[in-house]
Amino acid sequence: MGYLILKWWHIIALISWMAGLLYLIRLLVYHAGEHGQNKNNHALLSLMERRLARYIMRPSMLLTWLTGLGMVSTNHQVASSSWFMIKLVCVIIMSFITERAAGYGRRLWQHDTAQKGVEQIPSSKALRWINEIPTVLLIIIVAMVVFRPF
Repeated sequence: MGYLILKWWHIIALISWMAGLLYLIRLLVYHAGEHGQNKNNHALLSLMERRLARYIMRPSMLLTWLTGLGMVSTNHQVASSSWFMIKLVCVIIMSFITERAAGYGRRLWQHDTAQKGVEQIPSSKALRWINEIPTVLLIIIVAMVVFRPF
């Protein structure tokens, strides 16, 4: 029963993490683009990005990691399987992208206008491409868990 509770929390946390990450990058796209040049929009986007990162995305990422490690600790054989190693690498990359996105947001938040912060982050177009990476990683992660091909 303990394993199922961990798994349940893991799935909930993962869904929240992915929703937060995809939404944060989308907000950064708008912030880095012409929408962020307006001072009122800049303040609102900064507030939304900061709250999303602090209260939803990062706690969900942490809970995903903790519950995932908890599940692995109850079943040590999983840790040596190839499908799990692929999943783990994808999760590490996803965590890196999460921290990079939060870092881009911080650069924008720390300036009175988005214009100054935009110089320090990828372009709006590049952020649109970056926003696709978590989706591809999620597809690989779910495929590894469901099909366990290796």
